[in-house]
Amino acid sequence: YIARDVTGAKYQEIQKNLLIDIGVLFGHERELKPCLINVLDYLTSIAEYSLGEIWLLNSENTHLKLVADFNNIIDQPGLNRNRQEKLFSIAEGIVGSTWEKQSIQVWNKNNKTNIQVLDYPEANKLEKLIGIPLIHNEQFIGALVIGIKNANKSLVFQKGLFSELAKHLAAEIKRKLIEIELDHIINCAPDIICKTSADGYFKKINKSASSLLGYSEDELLSKKFIEFVHPEDQKITLNLYSKLFQGNSYQHFENRFITKQGGTVWLSWSAKSIEEEGAVYAVAKDITENKELKNLLNEVTDLTLIGGWELNFKNSQIYWSDMTKKIHEVEPSYLPTIESTLSFYKDGEAREIILAVIENAIQKGEPWDLEIPIVTAKGQDRWVRMIGKPEFIKNQCTRIFGSFQDINDLKTSQFKMEKTNREKNNILESIGDAFISVDDNWTVNYCNAKANEVLNIDKKNILGHNLWSALKIQFSPKDFIKYLKPIKKGETIYFQDYFTSIDKWLDISIYPTENTLSLYIRDITEKKLNQVAVEKQNERLREIAWTQSHVVRAPLARMLGLIDLIKEEELCEREKNDLLDHIYSSATELDGIIKNIVHKSQLVIEIDKSNMIDKNV
Repeated sequence: YIARDVTGAKYQEIQKNLLIDIGVLFGHERELKPCLINVLDYLTSIAEYSLGEIWLLNSENTHLKLVADFNNIIDQPGLNRNRQEKLFSIAEGIVGSTWEKQSIQVWNKNNKTNIQVLDYPEANKLEKLIGIPLIHNEQFIGALVIGIKNANKSLVFQKGLFSELAKHLAAEIKRKLIEIELDHIINCAPDIICKTSADGYFKKINKSASSLLGYSEDELLSKKFIEFVHPEDQKITLNLYSKLFQGNSYQHFENRFITKQGGTVWLSWSAKSIEEEGAVYAVAKDITENKELKNLLNEVTDLTLIGGWELNFKNSQIYWSDMTKKIHEVEPSYLPTIESTLSFYKDGEAREIILAVIENAIQKGEPWDLEIPIVTAKGQDRWVRMIGKPEFIKNQCTRIFGSFQDINDLKTSQFKMEKTNREKNNILESIGDAFISVDDNWTVNYCNAKANEVLNIDKKNILGHNLWSALKIQFSPKDFIKYLKPIKKGETIYFQDYFTSIDKWLDISIYPTENTLSLYIRDITEKKLNQVAVEKQNERLREIAWTQSHVVRAPLARMLGLIDLIKEEELCEREKNDLLDHIYSSATELDGIIKNIVHKSQLVIEIDKSNMIDKNV
């Protein structure tokens, strides 16, 4: 009895150590196959087995496939005998029989059994082949096959001990399969997945961490994780990490890590501590691009003063972005309501417009884009651009969303510009000259009322049209060189010309500025006509003057000479009478000349009167 007790105790001790060692072997390798090969090598060496195989079910549970084997019967011990492609169906051979019966199956060379071992050419060199089912949680997962060449030298286990071995081996295999599957999932995940301990070291981390941060797995595991955190984020990160071990969990905690290349990566963490393990499991998503886009959007929003808003009819809530709150001068914690939102619009036209566009959006699906004044929470008048767009689901308006933009400075500048333009227009309308503004292509963009009068054309027929085409004026090459070419060089020009299309003389001054030409035009037709009349009058007066200086002088000279002769006392009476006749004749001639001068002078006066009447008409 003592011998039997000692033997039993010895077997128990061997099996205990065997199970412990198997657990160690499974923890030494990451992949399943190396683990199983090591286990077979260990089993065959410690128990002096000649053959060992482990078969596992495929993913469809239709066949058993050889996963690992060990053989020291053939000339090259341990060599895989090209049996990797062999598949066993249920009840096929000792492997299939073990699957079918799900109990230990034994083939004994000396005792005939129904178990076929044709697939084992080494069987003639073996005394026994033992098939041991691997069952975990009452589920068959595979079979362990052991070949014994010399039962006297081998350590033959009792069935109960075989069962414990198989149970332990099945649990380790299942655990390893789950671990490998989990590792595959973790390593295929694009996000960082890790496990850390209370001392701050990474205990496990997936490949995405190495890809993202640039460090090898060994480098990440060799240092505390805080050493990889951006210096500005280390304090808050350590504070939150310590609270994880107090039962807290975090979602979407953001911090920055420094890559091996010195770059910065933004990570969004979700983490939870497992008290039993004294560890933290965490997942981190790379949000660098989103963060940069968000920062860029915030910068653009700050620069353009644009904020977002949403009216959600499902929960009857209104959302305002930070910039929208800033535009309305409310606190960051402000929660807008429909009533409070309407209070920012003055009673009257502004509020009626807002209510109308919202109603049209809900009933007709019409978006809007309008500029409207508001009164901020601090009582400041402010112009905003408000855009709204409705969203429908099953013909039901579920929300309206859009944007607010602070356009107060732009609107103020616009009002000032409009005022300046009005003042400029008033000045241009009040001047006596016609004024026209054109662009580089001579398209008219402004003309005053005097221009319509001077050019005999309606404003609607000239605005937006080419000036010369509207006036039906064509420039010859000579005119182009004389007038238009200098303008293209930026030179100011001045000219007077007669335009047959409007039958007027015009005095034109053109002042080029950047992208604009300013034309000042005066109607000088009357002036030109006066100049012609004056020239004709001067011609007549010159004729009168010539007559006075030449025609009048001859008879007058004769009269003066005759008078001087009469004064001489030597003349007789008859001679004096002849002289008097000559004087009378000269006087008569002079009288006719004077009458002619008076007649011509009268004609000049009548022509002047006629011109005056025409001017008045």
